[in-house]
Amino acid sequence: MADDIRKWLEQIRQLQEQMRDLQQECDRAYASAANWQRLYETEAQQRRQDAKQAAQKLQRLQHELENTEPPQPQLSGDITLVEEELDKLESVEEAKAKLVEILQERDRLLQTVKSLSHDLQTEKTQHHQTRQNLTSALGDAIERLNQLKKG
Repeated sequence: MADDIRKWLEQIRQLQEQMRDLQQECDRAYASAANWQRLYETEAQQRRQDAKQAAQKLQRLQHELENTEPPQPQLSGDITLVEEELDKLESVEEAKAKLVEILQERDRLLQTVKSLSHDLQTEKTQHHQTRQNLTSALGDAIERLNQLKKG
């Protein structure tokens, strides 16, 4: 009978040790899940901030582009504003120089818009990938927690 009691006590001690180990593992899993959630929230906040800054920069450049475009010619009697501007030029060389200047400015602005559009698309792609990775990691952590609770 004393041997039976010792065996039971030993089994109880082993079960208590297993419970402590499982509790520690569960605590680590909860800490890991909390860490992944914090990382996800930090990354999401950064992506939102980056997207907001890119949108603001794009809006600012579009506004700048709108402000640099010449106004649409309006008829004033028989002569339009474009014709008036052309009349101010005294030679063909001045007209060519002015045209080159305008075309260079247009090309520069188009390149800027193209670059910003590309940057915005890249940011969207990176945000989507990060969101998928963090969501997957969070799901794995939650699945692990559920397994620990059942186990």
